[in-house]
Amino acid sequence: MTNSKQLNAERWRVSFPIVELERPAGFTTHERVRDALHQLSTRLTLKPRAATPIVIVPARYLALGAQGSFDPKLGVIRVCLSALQPALTTVHEVMHALDARSDAAWHSDHNLEWQASVIASPAMERLEQWSSKAVYYRRTHELFARLLEQWMADAFPAEWAEQAAQGAEQGLYWFSDEFSSIRKPFERALRGCGVGVKRSKPQNVP
Repeated sequence: MTNSKQLNAERWRVSFPIVELERPAGFTTHERVRDALHQLSTRLTLKPRAATPIVIVPARYLALGAQGSFDPKLGVIRVCLSALQPALTTVHEVMHALDARSDAAWHSDHNLEWQASVIASPAMERLEQWSSKAVYYRRTHELFARLLEQWMADAFPAEWAEQAAQGAEQGLYWFSDEFSSIRKPFERALRGCGVGVKRSKPQNVP
């Protein structure tokens, strides 16, 4: 590992320190969260930033059914101890943290190029037909975070396989041809969140 890679990996660890409230036997959530940060460090170079702790919490500390959350006021990420996809959940919530601004402005709200690409994708029509919560899932912050999940999908093949097929059918994710047309505008928007893009690959949805 080169010095620059070591520095970047360390910056990710320092910027997103992992905190455990409890660690029952048999849970691997901590390892999956740590793996997610490592994988992010191999794809994205991080600029210096204030720390955003990732607190691994029992489900009772989150909204019913939630896998994770990001609190922009406290600057804290929570990942559910029993999350079904803890690595992808971590990626999703880290994207929220990178997207948020201290003045309550979100970068994704102000970059119109990636928004136009997403709005034009057939996934948005599928989403409207599938979910009564489509208004929530169409929020720019949520779309942006799910794009990073899919952009990072090949790093977490087991977790991604569990949710990709159904998620694309429901409009929560994009089929491979749809995603390929969105990827470059998303990467340009991603750079505006204080990261450098090192590598990406088109992601296939089964």
